Amino acid sequence: MNEPFFRPRQIELALEPPFTLGRIRVSPAALELRWDEGSEALEPRVMQVLVALHRHAPESVSRDDLSQLCWGGRIVGDDALNRAISRLRKALAPEPGAIVDTIPKVGYRLRLDPARTEAKVPAKSKSGRMSRGALWAGLIPAAAIVAAATLLLGREDPAWTAETMQPLPRGAAVETSPALSPDGRFLVYASAPEPGAPRDLYMRGLATGDNAALRLTSTGEDESSPAWSPDGLQLAFIRQVPGRPCQIVVAAVPRGTERIAGHCRSGDSTLSWLDDGNIIFSDQPDPAAARRLFSLSVANGAVRPLTNPPDGLNGDGKPRVSPDGRRIAFRRSASLGNDDIFILDVASGEEWPLTSGGWKAYGFTWAADSRTLFFTSNRKGDFGLWSIPVRKGAEPARISLGLLPFGDIATDRQDRLAAELSTTRANLFAFDETGKGAALSPATGVEWDPDLTRDGRLVYASNASGTNEIWMKPAGAPPVRLTTFGGSYVFSPRWSPDGRRIAFVGVKGGRTDIYEMTADGSRLRAMTGDGAAKLSISWAANGELLYSVKAKADWAVVQLTAGGPKLLPGSRGISILRKSSDGRLFGRRAVGGDVLEFDRNRFAALPVPLQVSDAEGWAAGTRGIYWTQDAGTTRASLRLTDWSGVSRRLFSLSPAPKTGLAIGVDGKIVAPRLASHEHGLALLTLRQK
Repeated sequence: MNEPFFRPRQIELALEPPFTLGRIRVSPAALELRWDEGSEALEPRVMQVLVALHRHAPESVSRDDLSQLCWGGRIVGDDALNRAISRLRKALAPEPGAIVDTIPKVGYRLRLDPARTEAKVPAKSKSGRMSRGALWAGLIPAAAIVAAATLLLGREDPAWTAETMQPLPRGAAVETSPALSPDGRFLVYASAPEPGAPRDLYMRGLATGDNAALRLTSTGEDESSPAWSPDGLQLAFIRQVPGRPCQIVVAAVPRGTERIAGHCRSGDSTLSWLDDGNIIFSDQPDPAAARRLFSLSVANGAVRPLTNPPDGLNGDGKPRVSPDGRRIAFRRSASLGNDDIFILDVASGEEWPLTSGGWKAYGFTWAADSRTLFFTSNRKGDFGLWSIPVRKGAEPARISLGLLPFGDIATDRQDRLAAELSTTRANLFAFDETGKGAALSPATGVEWDPDLTRDGRLVYASNASGTNEIWMKPAGAPPVRLTTFGGSYVFSPRWSPDGRRIAFVGVKGGRTDIYEMTADGSRLRAMTGDGAAKLSISWAANGELLYSVKAKADWAVVQLTAGGPKLLPGSRGISILRKSSDGRLFGRRAVGGDVLEFDRNRFAALPVPLQVSDAEGWAAGTRGIYWTQDAGTTRASLRLTDWSGVSRRLFSLSPAPKTGLAIGVDGKIVAPRLASHEHGLALLTLRQK
């Protein structure tokens, strides 16, 4: 990491949040100190010195840094600084525990000594009992507290709105993972020049309106998930090194070298600080097990598990600790496209669902008062911004922003919110093996999971209508929407062998099931009712459905017979099914990526062992396995590994999302191609209505 992170800028008092020093409440923007018995106004320069010392407490601040922070870097004499320190000490006299020390030849430091904090004891009468005046003085605050609590419990949940929104100038094609410092002065984010390229961390100063970005990392490895410690002095992030466990890196702010505090197995882990010494992260140490939340000690690297999701789920991720440190919000994913937000009580270990319905929950963050959670979800089709009170039985409310595609989000102590704004378009193309292609549909949304009949009819999933639905394109005719499913997600649509029926996986009401309909979209019905995680569909030659289902901690393939579901022999661990254009059935193991062929009522290894690198970007043809290399990046290409094990590159498929392939009987290759991808950041100011 490059150091220093940034050169200290002059303190802007209007942007500084209030804070406390023992019994003194400090309001920098108002130039005021207030305590029970009175208040005092400070000169702007003296208040700047107090803020600077408080930021770094209990560490010392050099005279040079105080000059930079409080006088804008101008050279000031010792008399000016000594005079400001003297006036500050006098102003802090009502709180004896607040001490400004002089560090010889260095500078000054602010520290709190609880032993010197004088407790205010009410006056007593000679009999030793509290006087009537003191009694009323004690009862009035108590009554006020009771009244405030009654009002708090009885009032309606606050409604939130976005007061302002300011898109930030983009410095690169992809900017993700926003993290606001607790005081809102700085924004750290991950940035890459193109989709799929390794990201570096950058920082912008927000207090002065200066949007110039400072590069923090330049290792060539992918770095993401920055997270500020509660005191704003440390930054943690994930570094993904190919072929190795990902690193959890911690660096001091504003100046400091980095160090590796721990490791994780899953590169898409995310971080949140529980306190100044412990980091919460999500990980999947065992590839066959569900993701869990863990706590990492920054001091000694000790790791302990925090959650234990039930068998059969994808698991827990995206931890976000509340500002008061009492609760952790996290996403529990039952299956692909089936998420709910859960709350974990730090003290008791109790966990409970905050949302229901299984809608996708991409990003979420806490309001400053720890009573409300903001989150992004497709509950109304698009990925909009929502709020929900953090209590059992609460209902979410849409924040009035219109149809904006929000991704990951973060907040500061003033309820300012930084958000990813992402717009992606990917449509289907038909290619020959030379790479010559033609668009099959307009680029009005994102399309995925294509499948072809022998006569060239195409079925696929798309969000072009605003919600995730199944579409069909007859040969030589425009696409038509077949469903108004209205659920969280649909995927893996597949034609029956006779081309008269379509089956697909649908997520609705927090349940994942198999649905079937006729080729024109009529007679839609659910074929399963267990709601368990399912990932892929195919058809047996006799017209019965095959699908992969997660049974406890492992995947397996089930055939839906007239007598009920039947486990296929040798299918343990297989999560993806693909049928070749000549009717052969193949499966891919979830762990390892081995491709097996279903033959004589069992899955068996191919004569030449074959592994594919991506669970979605592959399909079986008569000549071999087609698969995308570097899927999801601008370097993507289509490759063919034939049945003898020889692999060759066919053509560039750049840019290509990780959303599936289909191979026709005529050798035509259908694949999605990225038409546009805009991924930037914006700042929003939220307020209660």
